[in-house]
Amino acid sequence: MLKKTIDRPWVLPVFWIAAMFVGCSLMIGCVAQPPELDDAGTHFLNAKDAIEAGDDATALDELNKSIAVREDVWSYLERAQLYAKTGDDEKATADIEKGLSLDPNNRQLEWLQKEMTRSKEDRFQQNPPPSNVGK
Repeated sequence: MLKKTIDRPWVLPVFWIAAMFVGCSLMIGCVAQPPELDDAGTHFLNAKDAIEAGDDATALDELNKSIAVREDVWSYLERAQLYAKTGDDEKATADIEKGLSLDPNNRQLEWLQKEMTRSKEDRFQQNPPPSNVGK
């Protein structure tokens, strides 16, 4: 085999090029595609866009729709923050509790719960902790 390869020096480079082509083709086909958003995810992202735009009413409406489709800790967190921002402490606290029932170790909800015990003037003076997603 070695003698034949030496007699035909083009065999080895052609083999490697073919192997790389096949390998790359297989890798491209195996790349994980992001999951498609369901209605809850779409409403959640719409709410995030509305929050960034300062449109709290639209954000609250979109979060309500998201939660109606699928209860999710992140929707409860965002809605609790909106309620806290607008001064509706009772609804904010209810959403924090619901979110913690879904994810008891969520640091952002724990932080928000602690902030809600402070006077309105003293709230939100510090940044929330980083997310503990995937930990």
